[in-house]
Parts: sequence; structure tokens; C-alpha cells
Amino acid sequence: MILQGLPGVGPERARAFLDAFGSIAAVMAADAERLAGVDGIGSRVSGDITKAIGTEPPPDPPGEVSDPELAERWQGTWGKNRSSRR
Repeated sequence: MILQGLPGVGPERARAFLDAFGSIAAVMAADAERLAGVDGIGSRVSGDITKAIGTEPPPDPPGEVSDPELAERWQGTWGKNRSSRR
């Protein structure tokens, strides 16, 4: 499971995150305070997670992206989620 790759997250915590947020994307977009609100997750673990995944999306790539597939993935990953991650 993808969430188990996060620091301090094993099978039980991964399931708790999915139960609380409904999707991996929602977990990854949550801030430390919201993560810490999940049963069994404290401020230390939530802080470690947000440090590992970053709290800000990467900057826009310079210029135009010449690979259409890469450009589509960039927009799918960050473009539509930029406002919710800031």
C-alpha cells in the first residue's frame, strides 16, 4: 500500500488514514493538523509525514513542457490541486 511508504505508517495507520480521508490523494493533500486528527496519529508522526511529502507543490516547470504525456501528468498531479495544497 502506498501510504505505508510514509514515515511511521504501517498497515493499521494506513487503514486509519483511508477511513478518515477516503483516498490516498486526500491524505497526501492534508496538512499536519488534519493528519494528527486521525485516531492513532500524533503531531510527531503527522509532522514527519508532511515533511516527507512536502507542504507545497513544486514550482511550475520553466517554459513549456515538450512531452505531452509529462505535461498531462503534471497538470493531473499538481495543476488542479494547487489551491487545495497551499
